[in-house]
Amino acid sequence: MVMHSSTLLGLLLLVATASSMALFESKAVDVPDLPAGEMDDDAQSAVLLFMKLFNPSKPKSRPQRSFQHKTCGQKVLEYTLKICDSLDIKAPPMRVAPIFQSAAHQAYQEDQMVYAAAVQEFETYQMFSRLVLSPENHKINGFVHINNQGQPDVSARRADWNSWAQPGDSIRKCVRCYKQFSEAEPDGECRFHRLGKDCCGNTAPCTTATAHVHNKTCMSEIGKFIKTPRSSGPFDGRSYKVFAIDTEMIYTEYGMEAARATVVDVHGSLVANFFIKPTGRILDLNTQYSGVTEGFLDIAVSLEEAHRILFHHINENTILVGHHLSNDLKVLKLIHTNVVDTAVLFESRGRYPSLKVLAKRHLHKDIHNEVGGHDSTEDASTCIELVYPRIHLLLSSRLALPSGSRRMRRRQPVLSW
Repeated sequence: MVMHSSTLLGLLLLVATASSMALFESKAVDVPDLPAGEMDDDAQSAVLLFMKLFNPSKPKSRPQRSFQHKTCGQKVLEYTLKICDSLDIKAPPMRVAPIFQSAAHQAYQEDQMVYAAAVQEFETYQMFSRLVLSPENHKINGFVHINNQGQPDVSARRADWNSWAQPGDSIRKCVRCYKQFSEAEPDGECRFHRLGKDCCGNTAPCTTATAHVHNKTCMSEIGKFIKTPRSSGPFDGRSYKVFAIDTEMIYTEYGMEAARATVVDVHGSLVANFFIKPTGRILDLNTQYSGVTEGFLDIAVSLEEAHRILFHHINENTILVGHHLSNDLKVLKLIHTNVVDTAVLFESRGRYPSLKVLAKRHLHKDIHNEVGGHDSTEDASTCIELVYPRIHLLLSSRLALPSGSRRMRRRQPVLSW
């Protein structure tokens, strides 16, 4: 049986692999002796070329300097390609290269990538943690918290700002026509400007609705709030995550309820996006702001299911970023203390700029221009983008002082968290 050059590639690779380690140890390589009658001329030339390349007993047999820092697999691949070229054999690189990349090497590379991503994630978490609201500011800015008795509570000093109603108070004020009505009887003619004073240019209201709406939540609802889950251990991947969250709301008979929730990571990539079914009768979808349209109930989930989706990604250590985040957590009925609120972060003289103003002023981009309403993904990503300049300013100014420091509040009021 005659061995032709077209079938010699497997033999060459086998000999090269066996020879590569001996090459490092400067040992002679035993090339198998094959009878001349069983090889054609090209095959004999290939074996002689291998002996010349891999036998250190002959002059100039040591590897060249360009190969000294290459791996064993790279050397064997280059020697094999040289022989294939000398024999005019076409050796596809895609078939040869995987032979020298072991599964262990691939697993090592994957572990290195995972490790680098984990380090970067932890560094990002530490940077954002510098801007987390202190417990005192968490309370005075209207976030629901756990009091000393272990019960959910909200600061009375900011109760009106957060639109909370005392138990037993059923009188509400319509946020569109500013008339007072009873929460139990919201039905009635409501005439207003859909887009505010600059809606149509006329003094007379241009829009008429069949019900009044309000944005107050009764204090008795606080008992239904739940705290984000505790960490399951030191290897809980949720503990060092940073997410931005935005919630779109609609008007129901109970005030404002969540209709859509969107979560993005620090890169702006979408993590979760789902619709939520309200508990009360819907009075207005608030589409010009919420972007929620008819038919969303067909794909909406309950509030309990929404909590399960969120808790799959977050726990009590996760940092949540948002604008007026207390309102988002209120309609989601969640208690979370590890928050970065861009409204508080950019507070100036007691005023809280809107997200649209902050995006135009600091990011030079226009948002909330969609005809169909706000894009919750865009709002959440904008909050992340607004935090990064504050982190860079904090690090460059070396204002890494303890949370609540008087010196920091006096020198830089904007960074007083």
